Amino acid sequence: DVLTDEEKEILEIAGTNAGQRKYSEADYLFEVEKLEPIYKKLKAAGIGEFTYESDTGERITQSLTGKKSRELLAERLNVSPA
Repeated sequence: DVLTDEEKEILEIAGTNAGQRKYSEADYLFEVEKLEPIYKKLKAAGIGEFTYESDTGERITQSLTGKKSRELLAERLNVSPA
C-alpha cells in the first residue's frame, strides 16, 4: 500500500466531515493542509484513481490523472478550485 493507515483515515474522515457540517474558511484550510500531501503522494506513486466513501455511504472513485492538486482538492471538498 502507498498510504499509511493514518493517511487512509484522514481521507475517510475528510469525506465524512464534508457532508456533515458547514465548513468555515478555516475548516477548508485545515482540510487542504491534511489532504494535499496525500494527493501528492498518490500522484507521485503513479496512482491513477482511488475510491473513498462519502458521508452518505456512497463509494466515489476520484481520477487523479491529468489533474492538479488544486482541482483534486476542490472536487473532494466540493468547492471552486479558485
